[in-house]
Amino acid sequence: MIRKPIVSIMGHVDHGKTSILDSIRKTNLVSREAGSITQHIGATEISFDLIKEQCGDSIKNTIGENFPGLLFIDTPGHAAFTSLRKRGGNLADIAILVIDINEGFKPQTIEAIEILKSYKTPFIIACNKIDLIPGWNLKKGSDIISSINSQIDSVVKIFETKMYEIVGKLYEMGFKAERFDRVSNFSDELALVPISAKHNFGLNTLLMMVGGLAQKFLEKSLEVHLDAPAEGIVLEVKEEQGLGTIMNVLIFDGTIKKNDILIIGDVEETKVSKVKSLLIPKTVGDIRDKKTKFISVNSVQAAAGIKISGSDLNGVLSGMPFKAAKNELEIESIKDEISSQIEEVFLDVNKDGCIIKADTIGSLEALLMLCKEHNINVRKASIGNINQKDIIEAGIDTDLINRTILGFNIKCDVSHDDVKLILSDVIYSIIDQMEEHKNWAKIKDEQGKLKGLNVPSKIELLPQFVFRTRDPVIVGVKILDGKLTLGTKLMKSDGSVIGEVKGIKKGKESIKFAIAGDEVAVSMTGFTLGRQVLDDDVLFTSLNEETFLKYKELKKYVPSEYKSALSEIAKIMREKNPVWGI
Repeated sequence: MIRKPIVSIMGHVDHGKTSILDSIRKTNLVSREAGSITQHIGATEISFDLIKEQCGDSIKNTIGENFPGLLFIDTPGHAAFTSLRKRGGNLADIAILVIDINEGFKPQTIEAIEILKSYKTPFIIACNKIDLIPGWNLKKGSDIISSINSQIDSVVKIFETKMYEIVGKLYEMGFKAERFDRVSNFSDELALVPISAKHNFGLNTLLMMVGGLAQKFLEKSLEVHLDAPAEGIVLEVKEEQGLGTIMNVLIFDGTIKKNDILIIGDVEETKVSKVKSLLIPKTVGDIRDKKTKFISVNSVQAAAGIKISGSDLNGVLSGMPFKAAKNELEIESIKDEISSQIEEVFLDVNKDGCIIKADTIGSLEALLMLCKEHNINVRKASIGNINQKDIIEAGIDTDLINRTILGFNIKCDVSHDDVKLILSDVIYSIIDQMEEHKNWAKIKDEQGKLKGLNVPSKIELLPQFVFRTRDPVIVGVKILDGKLTLGTKLMKSDGSVIGEVKGIKKGKESIKFAIAGDEVAVSMTGFTLGRQVLDDDVLFTSLNEETFLKYKELKKYVPSEYKSALSEIAKIMREKNPVWGI
C-alpha cells in the first residue's frame, strides 16, 4: 500500500510557512502563535478530496485518483529539518521551501537548503508574497501565468528580476532552478512556484506540483506495511488537561493500535509505554492546535499525525524514535534496535574536538553532520542545556578551538569564563561563528609561537648617560626599533656578539622590557665600554638563523614595530653569509 507523502514546509522566520497551511486548511493557526512564528512542530493531513477541492478539474492531468493525500509537517522557524529523522534517511519525503520573494535568501533559508542538499531530499520553492511586489495587481480566480501576463511591464520586470535573483542564488549553491512552467526536466531542475499564501493564490498549483512529483518519483519509497507494528517519531510531549502527559507523534510506517506496547528512544535508557488512547483530528487541523477537535480511535495507519496517551511518558524527549511491539517477547530486541539508532548519532565523534549540544536528537544529528562537512572536530555530543560538567570538560583542553561548546536551541546558566560558547537557534549561524572562531584561534596560536622567540631590537647608546664603563656596563640607551627585553644578547653593527642585557630601569623602576621610543638605563655584561663598544654605538639583538627563519614563516603575525629591526639584522648577517636567513 502507498502511504501519504510526508511533506516538510521549511523556510526563514515569517516567510509564510504556516500561512500556506492555514490557507489550505482554511484555518488561522498562525495568528495564535507567539509573534506569528511557529513554536512547535505540527502535523496536518490533507486528503485527496481537499486537494481536488483546491485544484479543481486541472488535477486530473497531474495527480491520479488513487493518490492518498499529503501529510504536512510545519517546522518551527528555528528548528532543524532533521529533528524529523528515521533510520536510513530523512523522514520527510519531499519539502516545500518557502522564500519571501521580496526578501530573498535569509540565514534559515540557506540552512534549510544545505540540509536538504545533504540528505538529497527533493524540494519545491514556494516564492511567497508576490502580492507585496510594488504595483502587483492580484487577480483572484486567475491562474499564475495569466496573472503574471496581466501585469504592467514595469511590474513584470520587477517580478522577473526577483525570481532570477533566487535562481542565481540557487545556482551558486549547486542547483538548477526555473519557474515551474519553464522546467523541462523535473528530476534535474528545481521548480519555483510564485504564490500568495495570504490570498490563497497559486496554492492549487503548489499542491499539484507536490502531489504530482511525489506520485511520479517517490511511489516506491512510499510503500508501507500496514500489518506491521507502527514506527514513528515523537514531535512533542506535553501535559493536557484531562489526559495527563500526551505525545504528539508522527507515524511513518505500520499500524498503531490501542493497548500497543511502545518502545521509545532515550539517550540513557529506552522507555516502555502502553498506549491508553489514540486521538486524531475530527476535521482538517493541526495536531498542536488547541481549537482542533479530536476523536478517540482504536487504530491508526501510516502516515499520520496523532496524539497518544500512554503510561510512563514523563521524560520522553522530542525527536526520539519509537516502535510498537507485537508482544512482550519483542520488547528487548526492539530496545536494541532503537538504542542502535540513537547510538549512531553519538558514535560519529573524534578523540579531540569541541563539544556540541542541542535540544533534540534530530537537531544534534544535524549539527554533527554540518560540523563534519565543515571539518569541525567533535569529541562529545549530547542533548540538553549546558551544565557545569560540560564547562569543566571543555575547559581542561589546551587547544583554543577544542575549548569551545556549540549549542543549538539551548542555553547556559553556569559560569564559562574559560570556555568559548557559540549558541544560536540557527544551525548555520553556529557553523559560521565557529569558522570565525577557528580563524581567530589560529591567529592566536600563531601569535603564541612568537612569544618563545628572541625579540628583535635596535638601540642607541647615549654617551651623556654613562654610569659605569666596566662589566657590568650601565648606560642610558634609546630604543630605536623593536623591543628590548631582559636576557637579550646584543651584537654590534658588524655582527660581533658583545654581551647580554641583565637589567632595565625606567626612572627608579626596574622593568622587564622597553619599546621603541623609550629612553632607559640598561645594565649589560660581557664587554667594557670604550674598548669593545664605544659610548655612541648602535647595537642590535643577536638572532640566530633559526629564529629569523621562524619570524619569516610567521611574518603576517609579526608586529610591524619588529620588522625594521629584523630587516637590519638580516642585512648585517648577510655581509658575512649572503644566504643567511634565506
